[in-house]
Amino acid sequence: MSICQLVPRIACLKYLKYVANRVIARSAVVCRRFVYRLVTRLCNVQILRQKEDDFGTVIYRARVEDEVTHSKAVSNERPPYLRMVGRFLLDSPEVIVKRNVTLIGEFATPVDEQGQILGYGVVPSNYREFLRHADVKAIIGACKVTQLKPEMHCDVACCLVNGWSTSYYHWVVEILPRVVLLLEAGLIEESTVLVIDKHPTIWQLRSLELLGVGNNIVRAGQTIRVDKLLIPDFPRVVPLGYSFSVLRPSMLRALRSRLTSVCNAEVGRRTNGVFISRAKSIGRRILNEDELSDALARLGFVRYCLEELGFEEQVRLFATADRIVGPHGAGLANMLWSSDSRVCEIYGAGWNASFYTLANSLGIEYFYKCRAARSFSPKRADLIVEVGDFTDFLTRHMPG
Repeated sequence: MSICQLVPRIACLKYLKYVANRVIARSAVVCRRFVYRLVTRLCNVQILRQKEDDFGTVIYRARVEDEVTHSKAVSNERPPYLRMVGRFLLDSPEVIVKRNVTLIGEFATPVDEQGQILGYGVVPSNYREFLRHADVKAIIGACKVTQLKPEMHCDVACCLVNGWSTSYYHWVVEILPRVVLLLEAGLIEESTVLVIDKHPTIWQLRSLELLGVGNNIVRAGQTIRVDKLLIPDFPRVVPLGYSFSVLRPSMLRALRSRLTSVCNAEVGRRTNGVFISRAKSIGRRILNEDELSDALARLGFVRYCLEELGFEEQVRLFATADRIVGPHGAGLANMLWSSDSRVCEIYGAGWNASFYTLANSLGIEYFYKCRAARSFSPKRADLIVEVGDFTDFLTRHMPG
């Protein structure tokens, strides 16, 4: 068999393998959703998505009214975020307390005395698919919560677990600011329990240590009865009258101030640009990264694989970064540690507003560039960057 005959066959086999894997993965997701919804209906469990439904008692309200402005970003194609451009006024972040709550299952799902799941204490209200942040044990336990025998009891606790809390972006941008809000309110004492993931990552544990609450943590997975559950607001909020979410600048700035200080980051000093490599990641890798890295080095960028850096090292690196470039991925969440950098996000297929909203909430200039993708999966597509075109784009819009 000649090479000309072999190559199309190999490509076809790879495609069939990809399709099979996608069908299996998608079927698993659909089956999981069906089972969860069926169990929820059979158990007649109510999920409270908005805190106004039955939100408990407000015990702290920050003395600040957030305001965020979303501006247009420079790109090489028509921006998909135009409906998000504008100025938005946000309510002050609050902390509420809910009494007599039971935390159940792998995600420490909070359930009140009436068997209602407090969804607003788990994820921001705009997250549509709540059931990915709970497990069957929690849903079944909610319908017989008064009969459950707790494995642990605590006076005051806060749950920091959901289906995405082990993702670096969601942990840094959506979970840690809630911890800082509790610290600013003076609500974390020696006996206060912070419930985290059953199998936390190293950077989750280290970030809590740096915030001074490393000794307060308890891992999820057991049934915990809580007298007073603290529920701080999420940084992500939907402005009144809109369908999309934005981030509260005050909560992000408070987190940045605390962690850059404790990590001894030289915030005022500006160093070379940072080029984030995804060479050790799954998906969205730049196939011609070496060629691109060489070209970016001539513009003052240094390539970093963030998997090789500890949490404090990442905070210190990005606190002094003048320019940040990288493919869409969790590493871009580190722009949070910078006060006035410029960010260029590289896309292969599709667009996600996560880093657009983060950059605008921080007052950071945001650019994005769409490049050719080489994959059957848009979300995980590896990229090929036209080096000359991309460096010209950076030279025009992000000069060193």
